[in-house]
Amino acid sequence: MFNLKNEFIKHVKNNIFIYLALTIIIMIGISAGVITIKIMSQAQRSEISNFLSDFFKIIDKQKIQNTALLKNSILNNFKTGIVIWAMGIIVIGVPVTFTLILFRGFTIGFSIGFIISNFGFKGFLLSFLALTPQNIFIIPGFIILASLSTSHSINVIKSRKNLKRESILKQIIPFSFFSLLTLVCFVIGGLIEAYITPYLIKFII
Repeated sequence: MFNLKNEFIKHVKNNIFIYLALTIIIMIGISAGVITIKIMSQAQRSEISNFLSDFFKIIDKQKIQNTALLKNSILNNFKTGIVIWAMGIIVIGVPVTFTLILFRGFTIGFSIGFIISNFGFKGFLLSFLALTPQNIFIIPGFIILASLSTSHSINVIKSRKNLKRESILKQIIPFSFFSLLTLVCFVIGGLIEAYITPYLIKFII
């Protein structure tokens, strides 16, 4: 009998090194994002700081469009997820997948680093309460999806070497099924980003 939990545990055990590699890559991305803040010119920092200040003022004054925020969040993550899934189908997709995870880490690190460096303790609260909650679900979702994509690419290479093209087609179905399940992480993250995060930002500012 098919057991989703057992299959996932089996997948993680079989691909533990891929998970470790992806975790390291996203940490490198976060670190690179933070470091980038330190090497930016004062003019660039001021420009982004003014943009953020205006953005926070808009959030504070305008009515929050929860449905629109939810739609945008899920759609943006879904688009990235589609690319990662597609990279799992082709042999050369692994570098692209790793680059997307690196960039995701970079954007998080840059956002957290910039907010904290410009708004001090208030920036720390904003980062912790406004950026962390949704990413608790979104980041693991991308890591799981990227691991599925990478392991599938490796299996495709092995199957081609062994000329087992029928096995490639059989692998696509479970790969696509488990990839689809990661949408749950994006939906939960989107709900937090749309219905919780804006009010936390309002409260802090």
